[in-house]
Amino acid sequence: MKRNISRVISILLAFCMAFSGLPLFVGSLDANAASVTKKKIMLKATVSGKTTVKLKWNKVKSPGKGYAVFRDGKVIKRLSIKKTSFTDKGLKPGTKHRYQIKTYTKKKVTKWYNKKTGKWQKKKPAKKYCGKSKKVWTYVYKEKSNVVVAKTKVSKKKTSDAESKEDKESATDTKSTQYDYKLHLFNQPYSGCEVIIYLETTNPSAKDFSLYFYDSDGSEFKTTEAGPVAYYEPDGTCTLRTVLDYYKDLPECETEAVYGWHKVDGGFIKAITFEKSGTVVCKISETASGLGKTSIDAIGSFSVIDYEKAHDEWLDSIIAGCTDDSMTPYQKACAVESYLRDNTKYKKVSDKDGKYCYLAKDSGLPGFILGEYSSATSPYELENVGAKVGYPLRSMYDDYETWTDEWYSYHYKAVSLEEPKQYFYFCDTKDSNIVYEDKVQHVDLKTYHFYDAK
Repeated sequence: MKRNISRVISILLAFCMAFSGLPLFVGSLDANAASVTKKKIMLKATVSGKTTVKLKWNKVKSPGKGYAVFRDGKVIKRLSIKKTSFTDKGLKPGTKHRYQIKTYTKKKVTKWYNKKTGKWQKKKPAKKYCGKSKKVWTYVYKEKSNVVVAKTKVSKKKTSDAESKEDKESATDTKSTQYDYKLHLFNQPYSGCEVIIYLETTNPSAKDFSLYFYDSDGSEFKTTEAGPVAYYEPDGTCTLRTVLDYYKDLPECETEAVYGWHKVDGGFIKAITFEKSGTVVCKISETASGLGKTSIDAIGSFSVIDYEKAHDEWLDSIIAGCTDDSMTPYQKACAVESYLRDNTKYKKVSDKDGKYCYLAKDSGLPGFILGEYSSATSPYELENVGAKVGYPLRSMYDDYETWTDEWYSYHYKAVSLEEPKQYFYFCDTKDSNIVYEDKVQHVDLKTYHFYDAK
């Protein structure tokens, strides 16, 4: 009886509240509901002087690999799980910044090679453009702190325009890192082309520093670091290798990569791809061993050439030199095909048929600059030729299952879309420019003529 009375009272109360405009709650109200939106990581910022902001936060359970420091939406430092503070130095006086802390872990994701663009991407390309895949490490962010805003103090010192410009371009005059660093690139890189970089340093451990790349406006410059590569043999077996295993002229280095770096005499090397063109500003973030002190220094800048623009200009010049207005589109396609066949080459290593050889001294440079193509890249270049001269061509690289007789017969060719049995090619399956691995001279890092960050 009491239960029925309680039910009636509840219904009447709900009815009254619904018509009185008061909020109607259904179910139980959690006494801790107010704390649901409370952040697990509480961040505090303190401005120290004109160029420094000190950050502190509480330790959380299971932070994964550690904590990542975000400034204005970009990661500026990743710290171990033991760190709960960070000092951001070298800021411009009188500037406002937004900070946030996030926990992070690392996981491997698959990236695919797009044969048409010559670039690695997260989304699997269409079948005819899809090349090999590789596993790369990526960062996954989980718990995040509140966002704090800090504004550095305004400098009262008047500076000349020349001094102001110098401050923007370089911070090497106010050295704060414990060790010396100098960045070398094997060549001036093109966007989307993997280049080997050599960081010459007195720092003995890759665990104590991080190398960052920034755009000229201060935003993070988009890059891709090469991880282990899955190489599929003709018999179907798969071998995982570090990307540096493919470069036959590199000096011997520790095969166990530390934070993406491989140890060599005088410093560290790694493979990296700059995803766009423009000016790249390089900075080193260093944590002094045992001191718990973090320092950031600019170590120079360099330029990345626009691949698409350079390739377009190159192909236009080839077509202009091989053709004239009296020729039909078909004749123009044949003329360019003949030129490419006479003026390009490709290299294979002697120990494995079908495995192309890569040299660090060529890294960063696209095939059209080196004059080197493979049976995978050449038919897609012919697609570009066909589009330019008005005679559409299609690569046959993915028309047949890999390693079959049909694949061997057609994979290096492009076929006309107007005349189905009209084939074009300039890089066939014959072995040419064989490189004998035991005769390759390793690069001498002390004397090699690098393209350096200035």
